[in-house]
Amino acid sequence: MLHRKARVKRGQTIVVHGANSGVGGILVQLAHHADLHIIGTAAPHHHDALRAAGVEPVDYNDQDLAGRVRQLAPRGVDAIFDNVGGPVMFASYRMLGPRGALVCYVIASMMKDTGSLIRPFMKALAQLAIWNTLPNGRTATFYNVWSGYGLRPSHLPQSPPRGPEASFRPSRQRHHHSQRRGPLPPRRSQRGDGPRRIAHCLRKGDPRPLAAHPGTTKKHLR
Repeated sequence: MLHRKARVKRGQTIVVHGANSGVGGILVQLAHHADLHIIGTAAPHHHDALRAAGVEPVDYNDQDLAGRVRQLAPRGVDAIFDNVGGPVMFASYRMLGPRGALVCYVIASMMKDTGSLIRPFMKALAQLAIWNTLPNGRTATFYNVWSGYGLRPSHLPQSPPRGPEASFRPSRQRHHHSQRRGPLPPRRSQRGDGPRRIAHCLRKGDPRPLAAHPGTTKKHLR
């Protein structure tokens, strides 16, 4: 998102909505690696953690969110990463500076709707397409977070197979004793007196093994 969609450059300013979230936190780390100035929206109780991470925090519930960001970046920001959509998407577009980029990757506001998600999603895509027709140099795109899966190098491990074919894939792990099928063989102490034990007792002059096994004779012990 940072480089393939927003095409950010060192020293630019970006806004990350939900900077305390999982994807937002990754974007913050990548932005630091690219030497970017970061403005992050989050709830007030996350602001201290964002400051410690080098992010300028802004309350995402602020009624004048765009004006607050404009105070921090008077000329507008160079890129915005939006995971909310809805009214926040419109406010985000107003925060952009010349040739700024709006990248939406989730439309979380749709989760509050009880109806179909297709209609509001298509409406958001249509709005992004309309913005791209304006002659102001700004871009607005929707980024599919799964699009990078097909670009993985071939030497990286692939995901495990799913479906019926997974049952026929041989396992590379060694089977431990606890994974063997069937009952375990009895321990030596559970086998009773075997022929060697009886022969040993007879050599010592002890007839008790023969008494315990009446069918055993010296002939069987040869």
